[in-house]
Amino acid sequence: MSAFNNSMRNIILLAIMPCSCALTFSEVTTKLHQHPKMQALAEAQTAQDFQSEIASAWQDPELQVSSAQIKTAPKNFKIGIMQRIPLTNKHKYLRQQASSATLYYQRLAQHRQLQYQLWQTLITLRKLAATKTILQNNRDWTQKALAVSKRLYANGKIDQRALLDIDLRRAELDSDLHALEHKVKAQQAILAYLCGDEVKAITAVPWQLLEQTTDPSADYQEFSMQARIEQTTAAVKATSLARIPDLKLSSSYTQMNGMPMLAVMIAMPIPISKKHNAHLQKYRAQLAQARAALTDYRKLKASKLKQTKASQASIIGQLQILRTDMLRLATDAKHLAFVAYKLARLTYRELLAAELKLQSIQLQRLQLQATLANQQLQYKYVNGERLYD
Repeated sequence: MSAFNNSMRNIILLAIMPCSCALTFSEVTTKLHQHPKMQALAEAQTAQDFQSEIASAWQDPELQVSSAQIKTAPKNFKIGIMQRIPLTNKHKYLRQQASSATLYYQRLAQHRQLQYQLWQTLITLRKLAATKTILQNNRDWTQKALAVSKRLYANGKIDQRALLDIDLRRAELDSDLHALEHKVKAQQAILAYLCGDEVKAITAVPWQLLEQTTDPSADYQEFSMQARIEQTTAAVKATSLARIPDLKLSSSYTQMNGMPMLAVMIAMPIPISKKHNAHLQKYRAQLAQARAALTDYRKLKASKLKQTKASQASIIGQLQILRTDMLRLATDAKHLAFVAYKLARLTYRELLAAELKLQSIQLQRLQLQATLANQQLQYKYVNGERLYD
């Protein structure tokens, strides 16, 4: 695994042509903050901050002015002002209820999700680059085998069908390499969506981070759910306090029939409707729902971590067998088969079987390495570990 990582550690090339813009992994991670999804959540958070101010603000005072005149009487004039005054501190909890904390953590979680997608793309590109190396080496080997076959054919030791078979094998490898180029382009399209079209290469990818364990302090999804519980708790408190209605205090100055009069009035609604209790029960149910969702999330998280660890152990065991036995034996078998073929002691079909067996094992190793890297990434993502240095 270390040799595989070392060969691909320094740079992930995303195009065959020379790149016009190469960024480090750290720079790309920072660039993800400019992604439209991040900008949308940032604007939503700003809007929610203003909504929090709206929810906690007192209502505006009301000004009333009236004037009336009857022909046989002096002019009547009245001016007054009315203000709703809360008798509790419910506006404090209304502000907490409308807090943007949930959106703040959702924004951090979205950035982490984009990092996760970036890692997945890089893992796939690393596998495709290694696959291309294997296929290209096999094609070069096939060219050598074709040269040997032509010599054997000239000496009458093999028939023309063997030449056609090996030429067919070369064409198959060309087809595989062509298909591989389009797979790379598909990953390029994903990277362009994540980082922008101008990014053509990513350097200094911290592959070693996948094998390290860091402090699980970045589970922003869980933080968001906890913030939702706090907001709903504030909603319950605000609704409970809303049972005590606001006081309506008004004062007015009236000039009637030429006589001035000053009046002060206090009014308060009588909370006898069922809507107050219905609102309270609604928020209590939502609070219970939020707590149950958090409990389920934590249990599911623990289950996923155990599943991922078990999967990693299985893959590591398979890779160990591939490295110590299967890959070595298949490499030796292919070498011996080629030597025997050059001496006309082996048919090309037997040589092809040895070559295909080694290629199959090599590609199986690449697939297991990519799967292991994805499992390591999945574990870090679910566990709330950081995904960058």
